[in-house]
Amino acid sequence: MARFAKNLTRREMLWAWFGSLGAFGISGFLGRPVASASTLPELIQFPRDRESLTPFEKLHIPMIRMPDVVEDGANAPIIVAMDHPMEQDHYITSVQILDYHDPIIWKGTFSFTPDNGEVYLYTQLRIDSGESTVYVIAECNQHGKWVTEHSIDVAVGGC
Repeated sequence: MARFAKNLTRREMLWAWFGSLGAFGISGFLGRPVASASTLPELIQFPRDRESLTPFEKLHIPMIRMPDVVEDGANAPIIVAMDHPMEQDHYITSVQILDYHDPIIWKGTFSFTPDNGEVYLYTQLRIDSGESTVYVIAECNQHGKWVTEHSIDVAVGGC
C-alpha cells in the first residue's frame, strides 16, 4: 500500500487524468460500428440498372473512359467526366479512384468546387498486371457518394 501512497506532482496528476480520459475515449470509439450492412446503401449509391440510367443517376454517376486492355500497367490512362451541375448550392465535391486488386488501392482523390465549372479529369494510373476493376466514387454535396466501375486487363509483365 505504501507504494501507491506517493505524492504526485501536478504534472503527473494531469498526465494520469488525460491518459485515463484517452483510454476511455478510445475504448468508446472502438466499440461503435462506423457502418452496418443496413446503412451501407445510404453511404454509397449504385445505379439500379446500368443499361438504362434515370436522369438523376446520369447526373451523379461518373463516366469513365479508359481502355479495356493495356500493355503497360505503369501508365494506364483514365478520363473521368460528369454532366453534374456545378452551382454554389449543388456540386460535386470530390472524385476518388480506387483499385482493390492493386497493392496500392487508393489511386487519388481529386477535389472540385463550383469554380471548376465542370467535373473532368485526366490522369494515368499504375495498375498491377492481370484483371482488375477500377472504381470511381463521386461525392455530391447534396446527394452523397455515387460509384461506377470499369474492368481492365493489364498484359502479363505489364507492371
